[in-house]
Amino acid sequence: MAVRRFTHFIDGADAEPAGGRYLSSEDPATGQPWAEIAQGDAADADAAMRSAGTAFTERGWGTLPGEERAAMLTSLADLLEAR
Repeated sequence: MAVRRFTHFIDGADAEPAGGRYLSSEDPATGQPWAEIAQGDAADADAAMRSAGTAFTERGWGTLPGEERAAMLTSLADLLEAR
């Protein structure tokens, strides 16, 4: 089985971890590695927080009425449950 690599998702795009480190994850049934997962650090957290702040204040999410945000989040939850 090929080992999959998971990066961060920051500001609408895949992002390599700032420190370049990944954590290995093993399949508990086989003990074999199945994935490498981006190991975030303070720089990654700062980038994600800046992006979230921008999304909230400049991209409209924070300007939407609470009812609209709730409807969108409910739709997202429904999609996740369906998968």
